[in-house]
Amino acid sequence: MSTHTHTLKKRLALSLPERTLAEGNFESGALVGLGASDASAKDRRLALIRARKAYGAYRANYGYKQASAKMLTEPSAQAKLGKSERHTLGLMLIPQLGLDTVKYLGTSKPMNLCAGASKGCISACLAGSGYGAFDSTQNSRAVRTGFIFSDPFNAGLLIGAELANAIAKHTDINFRFNTVSDIRLELIAPLFMRHLIAQGVRLYDYTALKPSLRAPMPGYHLTYSAKERAHTSDAYLADILRAGNNVAMPFQTKGQLPDTYTLDGESFTVINGDLSDDRTEDPLGVIVGLTVKGNAGKKDTSGFIRQLLPIASA
Repeated sequence: MSTHTHTLKKRLALSLPERTLAEGNFESGALVGLGASDASAKDRRLALIRARKAYGAYRANYGYKQASAKMLTEPSAQAKLGKSERHTLGLMLIPQLGLDTVKYLGTSKPMNLCAGASKGCISACLAGSGYGAFDSTQNSRAVRTGFIFSDPFNAGLLIGAELANAIAKHTDINFRFNTVSDIRLELIAPLFMRHLIAQGVRLYDYTALKPSLRAPMPGYHLTYSAKERAHTSDAYLADILRAGNNVAMPFQTKGQLPDTYTLDGESFTVINGDLSDDRTEDPLGVIVGLTVKGNAGKKDTSGFIRQLLPIASA
């Protein structure tokens, strides 16, 4: 093995959540559900029945009705996803599975589904905004998260089937695997992603991980996250933008977002990321400006939220 190959493998080593999904055959299940495997139509139908029963039984263990429910969140149930022109589906999980939620996994090991998160972005995370502020929503997401990690094959199968149904119904769709998590789908299910891209599905995610820790592919749009300067310096963010990537940056402002923002002595264009969640059509090398959401974010003192003076009206 060459030094370069060894370094690459070490750099892209799977995290515990990623390894759990990979070893649990998440991609194989997703391909069956999508109809992109060697399984016959009959075998796929039977597999779907088994997967739905498995999810229903899992949910019943935590007080829900014996029903499989949906794995993916529809745009009507998530405000940001609903702003996109294309029908957009997202996977809503629990980003930080601490000791209070591991009961859903049947294990004593907490899981961090957002390994690159800083203190500031954890505090301001959208996982707790909107419907996420309700315990009922958090519990249902925890059960969904528990199922995907305790039964990756069947969870993948359900996700693939829901995407297949959406493609058939809407033709052009977007899919955001990491709505409030940061799992490198390109490492655990690259073939599944390629099949989706070939069918016209636009894939995108925000990521708190460094570009060097990602292995993006054509058709998969990644927007990198700006955090506190101690975690992401101005020079670091400027280098990401100069390389033609985009950076999401939350602003604390009572007025409009700035047209430009200076990093490392260079002025970069700021676009309004609140108008739509669809990042697949953004110009390259720009800052995706986001106004702070939720009470926690508005009270941020970590430096995660960029402070701006109100812009006076003309």
